[in-house]
Amino acid sequence: MVPLALLWGCGAPGPLDSAVAPTPTTDSATQTQVCEIPPDGEWRVLADPVGSGVLLSAWTIAPQEVLLVGGEPSGQHGTLVHYTPGSLCVEAETLDATLWWVHGPRDGEWYAVGAGGAILHHVDGVRTREDVDTSATLYGVWATEDVVWAVGGDPFTASSGEVWRRTEGVWSLVLGGIDGIPFKVWDGWIVGDNVGYRIDGELLTAVSQPDRLLTVRGRGPDEVYAVGGVANALMKTWDGDAWVPSDTSGLSPPLNGVWTDAGEDLWVAGFSGLTARWTGSTWDQPTPPVSLEQFHAVYGHCDEVLFLGGNLMSGSQNYGSLVRYGAPVPKITPTICP
Repeated sequence: MVPLALLWGCGAPGPLDSAVAPTPTTDSATQTQVCEIPPDGEWRVLADPVGSGVLLSAWTIAPQEVLLVGGEPSGQHGTLVHYTPGSLCVEAETLDATLWWVHGPRDGEWYAVGAGGAILHHVDGVRTREDVDTSATLYGVWATEDVVWAVGGDPFTASSGEVWRRTEGVWSLVLGGIDGIPFKVWDGWIVGDNVGYRIDGELLTAVSQPDRLLTVRGRGPDEVYAVGGVANALMKTWDGDAWVPSDTSGLSPPLNGVWTDAGEDLWVAGFSGLTARWTGSTWDQPTPPVSLEQFHAVYGHCDEVLFLGGNLMSGSQNYGSLVRYGAPVPKITPTICP
């Protein structure tokens, strides 16, 4: 066990079931209006193509605005996209590193992490690069007012996983040379390729799990889910002692993204256009898929759920794709942000 700074602890998740009456997103400080995702909504392509890079993550930065981050999978080109209902614009200025994940602790502040240790910190309209000294790609970030965690590694190099922490404005390497890549961190949980950790108080405790898990998310401290897979869809639930497999019947390709929140349904995204919602007894998904692009993340925002991806497996001429679940709305043509 490695001593760490204080962070929240998490417990065992409940059964994989349908959610109770929806409530506003709880971990977004910007979410102030009462929202409800319609149970009888539709999956539709909201925008495709979007910009010059795939879309990899999203975060609410204002009550009616979502920031989408991404770029080229090769890592050399990052993009930021702003979405409000009926509008989608791409920032004209690009970054020199792909951004893989974004998260913020409060209204007006967020962190985006990516290739080559890139960290972009936005505070009340001012952006600062806080890159760390590593060649690793940072695939995940989780921020609170007091501490920020970032995880990643080099997928082509064995024993290269890393965990970084920011306290009092300074980033430091907490753990390096991990045998496997940690991909995401959420509220005290870290998951990855044959990697699992739990942040509990001042301790980082290894949690054995022999699978490839890409994303972790929960409805609360006692209900946590992680998704991934290599050849087929994989979902695991924390039972209080270990990660145990959950029902993925009807989900074929590997999963990349999962989203849920207190009182919300469970949503997943994956390869080959996979978008789905757990109904309590089965996985509801469009047949055939509304898109055949590769989806990396899923994000609930107010009365809609966004699925982010693009031509993730292409080596050149990348573009983003955005699928939406909710009440029917017209398709959007992206513009350049003013």
